[in-house]
Amino acid sequence: MDSDITIEPSPAGKGRKRLVNKQEWKREKAKIKRYSRKRLPEFPTCGHKTKKLQCLSLTMTEIGKFNEKSYHQASKSYQDLFILKHCVTNKPIRPGTKIKENVRNKPKTVSVQYKIITSKGQICVCEKTFVAILGVGRNRIERIIKQYHETGVLPVKRRGGVSNKSAHKKQAVQNFIESITCCETHYARNKTVIRRYLPCELNIVKLWKMYDSKVNEQLKVKQCFFRHIFVRKYNIGFESPKVDVWSKCLQFSEKIKKITDPHE
Repeated sequence: MDSDITIEPSPAGKGRKRLVNKQEWKREKAKIKRYSRKRLPEFPTCGHKTKKLQCLSLTMTEIGKFNEKSYHQASKSYQDLFILKHCVTNKPIRPGTKIKENVRNKPKTVSVQYKIITSKGQICVCEKTFVAILGVGRNRIERIIKQYHETGVLPVKRRGGVSNKSAHKKQAVQNFIESITCCETHYARNKTVIRRYLPCELNIVKLWKMYDSKVNEQLKVKQCFFRHIFVRKYNIGFESPKVDVWSKCLQFSEKIKKITDPHE
């Protein structure tokens, strides 16, 4: 082994395994399609033009710009935050319980003001106009507002995502991998510039067991977690078993390592 050869993270896309292109996945394409604009915004048909609601004072240019901003990112979290940003919630002054067709409706728990931002400032509109301009379902808007009003927490995406809970474990695995001593490479291919080699008696499973035996209980990881970092973050291979090695070659190679004079 040569102590001068160290392991470093490989450049992006140059790891042992190729990087995953999630943009080509069916699931990612369906997600983008789900939260993309499906129809053009509509002009208000409610007829409101009062001191409180000024729906008819909007122009199609202002409506189009507001709609375009709401779909700036085809992401549920971005659009939910955009909706909340333009809604003002208050406690209803008169909640009331009206009787309709012998069914008593539930009292209102929140009163909402919908606002459209234009170059002139904020314009208050009714719920029907707000829904028509954004082109989203009324139930979705009500669900977002209700959740935020009851919990006080911004809505989060529940279809999965990246978590930072294991960031300290990832860093510990990387430190362990980079502390391993590499073998002196004798391959002459271009990829050896960034590729490092470990002894043939090692493998990923053995390295994972070595890591788990050295760290405490809080830093232990699963084999798949260790393997993912090893093959994606680094370009490391294992030497082939040495068969029919000439003793003279081994003798000369060991002598060369000990010689410090370049002429010799």
